[in-house]
Amino acid sequence: MTLSGKVNARLRDACLDEAHRAGIQLAAGAPASGTLYFLDDENYVEGPEVAKFVLRGSGRAMCRIALGKLAKLETTVEFSTVEPSDCKFTGNVEGYDYNAVSPSYDSAVVDAQFKVRAAGGNRFVEDAMRADRQRVIVNGRGFLCNP
Repeated sequence: MTLSGKVNARLRDACLDEAHRAGIQLAAGAPASGTLYFLDDENYVEGPEVAKFVLRGSGRAMCRIALGKLAKLETTVEFSTVEPSDCKFTGNVEGYDYNAVSPSYDSAVVDAQFKVRAAGGNRFVEDAMRADRQRVIVNGRGFLCNP
């Protein structure tokens, strides 16, 4: 992942921390799989296998969502609200996003999907969501379906 534009040290560190939390290994000199652009008029991610995707929200949430796009979470950890059949339960999951101004539901779901992936699953079933002015929390379960 490459960061481009006017990226302050705090935002850079937040993006690196999100990558580490998601289990994504970043290495100097590794082939870039995507670039995160922080520009005055637009923030977006793109890469060789990722079409331009415009990002909304806070820095940490944008980083988490960008990492989800680059890791292709929408295809590797399916999101559902329906109980799957013939799948192995991999554990309960809680995903969250905290932001004093505007917490992101999408970022909380991506957090949960990364946790399901880390537990060896490929489906996240959301059971509940709660939100207040500073955070969004999604609760659900992880499953391994059709290994």
